[in-house]
Amino acid sequence: LRKIDSQGNVSTVAGSGPDRSYSSNKTYNILDIKKGINNIIYINDNAKTLRQLQADNTFTRLAGNPDVGDISDGDLNKGGFGRVRDMVQDSKGNIYVIDRLTNLIRRVSKDGDISHFTGITDKFTQLDGTLKEANFVCPRGITVDPQDNLYVTDACTNAIRKISADGKVSTLNIQWAEPNGKLYRTIPFPQEILWMNGKLYVHAEGIDSTRYVAGGALFQIPLN
Repeated sequence: LRKIDSQGNVSTVAGSGPDRSYSSNKTYNILDIKKGINNIIYINDNAKTLRQLQADNTFTRLAGNPDVGDISDGDLNKGGFGRVRDMVQDSKGNIYVIDRLTNLIRRVSKDGDISHFTGITDKFTQLDGTLKEANFVCPRGITVDPQDNLYVTDACTNAIRKISADGKVSTLNIQWAEPNGKLYRTIPFPQEILWMNGKLYVHAEGIDSTRYVAGGALFQIPLN
């Protein structure tokens, strides 16, 4: 894990090269990094394990045992991920994980217990509704607002989904225009998503039936 300070200096914060043993204080393949509450740093290690950076710059394994089944719920030893795509932490300390292999949203408690949160495995239809009813086709990115509402990009359906804090899943009504005034109602192949200062920022790349984005684009979505 490397750090670039405000003066442009680069230093190594933690880790000493790939460690295939998944030991508690080393990493194998860092794919993503997120800052949670209290400025705690979490990493996605090889899409199979979540690790937490400690004050002494060592890592502890927070969740995910790569030796168990792809969608196994359970504690640090029994719970496993298929393939972690993105993650975000809410104000209560829970971490929500997009499991790309299963297209599920998984929840990791503060104690490292993995459980199913929402989504239906092997059902390739976009469905809104309760946490038990809702489904995601190709979830890619996830973010959270101060009220603990979650927002998920669904790439295959060109949709931005909202999971409210009270457990209801809906699809946002998106509209944007080109400088010539032409309107569009979908964001093509949305990927990463970030909530910041009352707005959603979405990185999109790809093609759909109405719009082609060459090389990717960044969309800003105000929230009412």
